Amino acid sequence: QAILAQGSQAPSSARPFGPLGPQLRSLMGCGCGSLVLSDDMDSEAAKILRRGDLRLVSGLWLLSQSESYRVQRLQELPREALVPPRDAAAMMLESRCDEHRHDEHPPRVLALSYRWLTPEHPDPEGIQLEKVRHFLKSMVEAVFRSRGEESARAKLDIGILWDYMSLPQHPRSESEKDVFSRGLKAINRVYGSKERTLTLQCIGDPDGSHPYHKSGWCRFEEAVSGIGKQGSLLLAVEDRPKDEETQPTHACRFIIHPGLAVLEAHGLDDIATRLGSEYSRLSPQQDWKELCSKASSARLPPVHPEDMARLLRSDEVTFTNKSDVEMVIEKYRDFFRKMADRVTRLAFDHRVLPGSEKTQCYGKITWSPEQFRLLGRALGDEGGLQRCGYLGLGGVNLCEAGARILAEALAKADSLEEVLLPTEIVNGFCGPVIENQSVEPAATSLLSQKLAECSIKVSWAHWA
Repeated sequence: QAILAQGSQAPSSARPFGPLGPQLRSLMGCGCGSLVLSDDMDSEAAKILRRGDLRLVSGLWLLSQSESYRVQRLQELPREALVPPRDAAAMMLESRCDEHRHDEHPPRVLALSYRWLTPEHPDPEGIQLEKVRHFLKSMVEAVFRSRGEESARAKLDIGILWDYMSLPQHPRSESEKDVFSRGLKAINRVYGSKERTLTLQCIGDPDGSHPYHKSGWCRFEEAVSGIGKQGSLLLAVEDRPKDEETQPTHACRFIIHPGLAVLEAHGLDDIATRLGSEYSRLSPQQDWKELCSKASSARLPPVHPEDMARLLRSDEVTFTNKSDVEMVIEKYRDFFRKMADRVTRLAFDHRVLPGSEKTQCYGKITWSPEQFRLLGRALGDEGGLQRCGYLGLGGVNLCEAGARILAEALAKADSLEEVLLPTEIVNGFCGPVIENQSVEPAATSLLSQKLAECSIKVSWAHWA
């Protein structure tokens, strides 16, 4: 069980801990910004989806296409490729709570963040599509498992926000230009939804000349998604993983899902076969939860609108269409302004790393001094997240330079009441392993002293 020890002095050493319980998993596994949000933005996005100004691609349809398929402009897609507007709006508002299993359903809206590989076509060789389809198979299976009583496609499909197929592309008619303009208004709301969408980042450099973080749109999508999403809803894939035959390590039972006909109608027999059995003693979502943990994105600090504007206008990023720059800056400014009224907590926790079957491995996030500066400005500067009362840095490697930057910035964060500082965890026998730890004692000492001078409560995390 996780125990938070609070005080003004750091513990001399963190105590080893035993096997992970649910409380510890939730504390360590997400790396997320935890906050309180209303459903206003989800409702606004649903209205735009219901009007058909932004379209979602059917995940079942996309998986049913041949390996030679390449993504098409929205104007060229057949009708069956798109989720009907009414169903898309329902997906955006669907509750993820499973009252019977005390579990959460996976969301049914997947927002894709990726690099365009040519100005004319985003993915001419299908490099990105292959990664998306591989991930989508696991997501479809998870949706079916979480909805064991459903048999209708409308209740089991996944809607994908893929810009090339979701918004009218060049050349556009006058009416299509109007639809494009209205649909863009929902983009930041779909990426930024706290609970009802999953953002999948296709990071890396897929063809050797298009690194993910060199794209202005990708940086916008990452920043919008990172402010509020749970850690399991901001995932990253770099390369398509190799298919591996896995043998079940727990007793299985055979089931007959009422929606099998939907999978068979789309030629998805491999998913239908896997769906025929589930672990007897574990959650039906066990495989999905493990995938989400291992693919959780290395979360970056929130970015103040002025810093985002400087970044997007700089040579650090590029836009396929240069005229997008100011529009994206305004979209981010508008989204951040709305979030500033809602964010009350930010927590950056340990990330799950690949480990053995018997050992859970976790790692701390390493930020540059510049990234600590971004966090400080987002919390302490005018126009920042000025309602945030709690900052958790338990999963962050803290250096002395970063501590000095934060000490000065957080002193200006009037609403900040408590900061959880990181410690190096001593790896215990039969417990999870914490890797990539580099917490400088001088840094935590300096920051804790400065925070105490500002009457900000300091907490330290250790486990028993």
